[in-house]
Amino acid sequence: MRLTKSTIFFSFFRILFSAGVLLFFFSGSFAQTVWVSEYNKEGIEIFTRNPEGSYLKEFKAQTRMKTDIHTLMAVMADHHAHIQWMDGIATCELIEVFSSREKIYYYTIPFPWPMTDRDLVLRTTVQQNPVTRGIEIKIISEPGAVTDRGNERMRIAQGSWEFLPLPEGMVKVSYQFFSDPTGIPAWIVNMFILNTPVNTFKSLKEMILKPEYQRQKFDWIN
Repeated sequence: MRLTKSTIFFSFFRILFSAGVLLFFFSGSFAQTVWVSEYNKEGIEIFTRNPEGSYLKEFKAQTRMKTDIHTLMAVMADHHAHIQWMDGIATCELIEVFSSREKIYYYTIPFPWPMTDRDLVLRTTVQQNPVTRGIEIKIISEPGAVTDRGNERMRIAQGSWEFLPLPEGMVKVSYQFFSDPTGIPAWIVNMFILNTPVNTFKSLKEMILKPEYQRQKFDWIN
């Protein structure tokens, strides 16, 4: 992942802090539990909502890519390259492999001083719909799967990736995610919620063009 989110956050933090109290109450008063479209540019559409009982926003992003599901899964399977296209991630480590379709990853996420860097432990489970041939990658936090490493552990996180084959060699790519970075006001987190899917999608579109991913095939994909 690129570090764009942290860079922007650092640049504007002092300015935003002066308006923090007002923005906190403003966002809380108008919390939405239904999906609301907040971004629709360059072929990327992003919806957000506030899960029940939370001031933090969850996003659901969608786009279309000229590729196939084998290539997309090849990019996903290359954990060494996650830092190149997943926005905001500094490091990625493969912790445990249960099967080719179930794994646990450890990520670190840099935050500007004086805040502590965050880390995140995620279990991913992959399945394919036999009718649509669509791929779903379910994501759930497993904070206890890795011992403390000196960062602030993000304990709440869940989401999914979905790849749905379309006619004419296109794939609909959907990315949904919710997390709590712990100890950071919701108004700050929400202000940058769109950066993650936009930057991630743009970088993913570059990754799928690399020959090393286009050549790979998975025997469990129909």
